[in-house]
Amino acid sequence: MFHGETCYMEHNELCKLASEWLKKYGCSIISIEPKSMEREIPDCIGWKGAWCYVIECKTSKSDFLADQKKLHRQTPEQGMGNVRLYLAPKGLININEIPKKWGLLELNESGKIERTKCFTSNIVPEEYFFHSNQNAEKLILLARFRKMKMCFI
Repeated sequence: MFHGETCYMEHNELCKLASEWLKKYGCSIISIEPKSMEREIPDCIGWKGAWCYVIECKTSKSDFLADQKKLHRQTPEQGMGNVRLYLAPKGLININEIPKKWGLLELNESGKIERTKCFTSNIVPEEYFFHSNQNAEKLILLARFRKMKMCFI
């Protein structure tokens, strides 16, 4: 599945697995690569109660390293997600490379997602919590409602 720099899994396949993980975790609204008016386009975003979860899927080391240079990574409060995780094939990302407060999920050889550096219960500890760009998150939710042609009176 993983050989050196590159993963043999397509990015969209990894995003789908991320959305399935968020659903199992209890997120009721989930979107893969949602378009918004913001610069950040999360690979997978979900909401569980009032908390927003973002999973960035990485299939190459170069993509992971490039992600670290983005403005919303340099200034974390501009990014989306109260909880932020990377999902990558096992061994692609070294646990010591994970930014502070980020978690790491890894796809093992049998296709199961393992929590490598991650909270282990439904209660997310403070060490994984971000103050996020809630306006950007709301724009994604509103776009989802518009797409569904929902009207509230």
